[in-house]
Amino acid sequence: MSAGAARDIDRGVIADHVLTGGPTGVPATVVDRLRHLPGIRAVTPTATTTVYATTSMLGDIEVFDYLALGVDPTGLRATLDLAVRGGDPRALTDDAVALSRTAAGTLGADVGDRVDLHIGDGTPLRPRVVAVYDRGLAFGDVLLPHDTVTAHTTDHRTETVLVRAEPDADQDALRAALTELTHRHPGLDLTDKDAYSTARQATFTLTLFTSALSLVLVYGYLALAVANTLVTTVSGRARELALLRLAGATPSQVLRMFRAEAVLLVGGAVLVGTLVPLPPLVTIGYGLTGHPTPVIPPLLYLAITGTAAAVGTASLLVPARLSLRANPIHAITVRH
Repeated sequence: MSAGAARDIDRGVIADHVLTGGPTGVPATVVDRLRHLPGIRAVTPTATTTVYATTSMLGDIEVFDYLALGVDPTGLRATLDLAVRGGDPRALTDDAVALSRTAAGTLGADVGDRVDLHIGDGTPLRPRVVAVYDRGLAFGDVLLPHDTVTAHTTDHRTETVLVRAEPDADQDALRAALTELTHRHPGLDLTDKDAYSTARQATFTLTLFTSALSLVLVYGYLALAVANTLVTTVSGRARELALLRLAGATPSQVLRMFRAEAVLLVGGAVLVGTLVPLPPLVTIGYGLTGHPTPVIPPLLYLAITGTAAAVGTASLLVPARLSLRANPIHAITVRH
């Protein structure tokens, strides 16, 4: 999902400049000033909030929360390429909403239908769907009018403003005018499309690792359980090891046997653990992003499999070495 969002941002942001506001956002006077600067083709102020959608599934009421992006539809197509599948987001008026393909499929809605929403402050809405688009991972699953979003948020602030220049505009003069505007309003930051995309991708990556922290705890507990099982199994083979040594096997030969077992066990575990997630990754990836090829960061994959291999190998070889320290005559007489 993080890779799909980054890809959508890279392809979907077609604005030339991006103004971002600090804690107070971008003032409305700045947005008005931008609209009157020479060389400006389109200005799109944006704000974000959370909306809750309700629908009936199998006779039960289900509630879904979505990231909603509030936009000014005027000039929207000049600043954002949403990969529209149907309808027209320029019809985004007070009583309208645009949905991503995923949200529309989940809610069973299409262009012309009405959906039941509750915006972040609890206000109920029942807007009509005017467009369905593909790039919901990058820009949110719900698009609402900018004024509707800011009217129902605590600080009523505009977070970013996307600016598209005219093809024949003097880019240096325009950037100088935008820079001067940011200097007159402390807290504003001027970036271009590439910097904005990089910042959003960094945000998605941070979200990815933040959501993975809970998994670290779960798999840490699982690793302890697996290690404990392997250690107990090897310790229970103390009489077997003693018998091998009394039959003439040297400690190095016994350890070589355990190394071979570790290679088979750990290698098989890594192979199965790699293959089993692929079908769900392919289907989920295709459903969410439209791309069936799963994105597997090499370093992250090596870290996961390396940790699993280290735990498995250590859980076999360490208790085996400790068992070999015991006197084989004494060990074979001990019943476990």
